[in-house]
Amino acid sequence: MLSFSVKDDQGSAVAEARFKDIFLDCAKVQSALADAGATDLVERVVRKGLTQHSGKLNGVPFLVQIFLNNGGKCTIGRSKGFDDPTFEVVADAIKDRCGYGSPAPLNVSLPRFEDKQVSFVLDFLLEQGVEINGDETTANYRLIRVVGANGERLTFKHYKNGTFHMQGVHGKVAGWALDAVQTMLPVDKILAHQKDIYSVPLSVEQIKQNLEVRIPIVHDYLRDTVRIQFSSSLALTQVGIALEDYSAVAYPALRGLEGYCFQLLNEEVGIALGVREKLGEYFDQEAPTLRVLSMYEATCSPEVHQTLVAGYQLWHNLRHRLFHMDGNVDTTRMLKTREEAVAIVDEVFSLVESGHQRISRSKGKVCESLSS
Repeated sequence: MLSFSVKDDQGSAVAEARFKDIFLDCAKVQSALADAGATDLVERVVRKGLTQHSGKLNGVPFLVQIFLNNGGKCTIGRSKGFDDPTFEVVADAIKDRCGYGSPAPLNVSLPRFEDKQVSFVLDFLLEQGVEINGDETTANYRLIRVVGANGERLTFKHYKNGTFHMQGVHGKVAGWALDAVQTMLPVDKILAHQKDIYSVPLSVEQIKQNLEVRIPIVHDYLRDTVRIQFSSSLALTQVGIALEDYSAVAYPALRGLEGYCFQLLNEEVGIALGVREKLGEYFDQEAPTLRVLSMYEATCSPEVHQTLVAGYQLWHNLRHRLFHMDGNVDTTRMLKTREEAVAIVDEVFSLVESGHQRISRSKGKVCESLSS
């Protein structure tokens, strides 16, 4: 039996990049080393979160250290004074035979998920030893946080429109959650919501569902004419068209943002709007800081005001720069890549979703105070 004297800290081991932050089933390490041809194997738990594995491979001694990091990921560390090529072979054997999961985070949204389906997922995870360490209901969604035995964390959001969002590290707990979901939904539906689709034509119904998932809080508030602008822009980001200028991809999103601002002015501030209104007419352009005209302040809540100002600024800055030609046409701004256009669409969606979340929360507080 080999005996080694190695410092009991992570600084004593140097890890290759490919051996850092990986998911490992540590219970399989000894058998993985044996399968790789290692002999004289010894496993030593140094402390919580650090285990050493020693032995010989082709007669050459080795000592590897496995560190359990935050979030359930592991690092395989080499130990000073031992043969580097042997460490490479041993570490690769551990990674290949004991590794699982994906380096990419889990970020999945599913439409029309019922309460009983959420309960099924949670019950399944509890059976696997996963703990629920947070469960609260907000004005817009139920927020659930779970953690696995190795510290892998997942967050679930179940929105009032039925959208179920799963986010976190793509490890063992994520695999269990997806297994539970797949027992209730077709596999192709799961896959469709796990990846970005840029080159596959989508049906109108798919686009509608994708938008519902993308902006679950504000979606049901939007009038159809506004919603259609957003769904059109989303469709253009997901269909593979080669363009010299991708401004047309972002234009419907900005038009939808303009419509959302008009909808807030009408329904939240109480302004009767005519057919040919201009959005800028409702803002004080001369004020040190852009704001809604003072005559409307009495009926404009702080949350609505904040959302209107942010929406108008984004719409004004981008719309005029993108969709009007300069007098010197050569200086006109163009979006040369799809990524630039998608970033604008993402920014618009983020703005209307977060803004409407603030507005909804403020109304929820009012309702709570009235009922108390």
